[in-house]
Amino acid sequence: MRKVALFTLAAALAMLAAGCQEPPTPATVTPSVHRTDRDGRLRAEVLARSADQIVEAMGTRADREARAPYSPKWWTLEVGDTITYQRSWELLHLEPWNGLGSVFWLDTLVFTPVYRTVWPEGSAVPIGEAYEGHFPRKSTDPPDWWRHEVPEHLSGESDADITRWLHDPDQLRGVRSAGDLERAMWTRARWLEGWTGPESGGGNE
Repeated sequence: MRKVALFTLAAALAMLAAGCQEPPTPATVTPSVHRTDRDGRLRAEVLARSADQIVEAMGTRADREARAPYSPKWWTLEVGDTITYQRSWELLHLEPWNGLGSVFWLDTLVFTPVYRTVWPEGSAVPIGEAYEGHFPRKSTDPPDWWRHEVPEHLSGESDADITRWLHDPDQLRGVRSAGDLERAMWTRARWLEGWTGPESGGGNE
């Protein structure tokens, strides 16, 4: 009887301790090791939608280590690299989508390179743009202009969903640095772990 009482007390204390723990915040949640295979490739069965596209886009961990976070497989710039405006213009016209260039698709998110203008100290003119990384951006153009350009992995989705996912008429045009929240969310560490967004599995907005 004493052993039973002690076991029951221990179980109750364990449950109480578990209940007092703070739930993890979105900023501290990391992908489960079971989301990827031995090579770091995402398992299709853990993805709710666009699984084939996401698995192909993310590649293996080695693939991800070879390039900047959330960038196309052919992308060669490293975060912090400064390029000329001419080179920036050229990249804008490689793998474009509706005014965005050098895009990387991850389900409903389209990532594009983000830069900041580089002004040398004491200079009256900037010398170019520094690459800050790839971050999600939406189209500012009306959906009627590009509805036929929706990528194949999103074909068959409703017009309302496509518009919500891919269109933002209030988004600023031109060079716009990444915000603090963006840099905190789309990190290299998460990229290497295979993180696909706050709503991993699809429907990111």
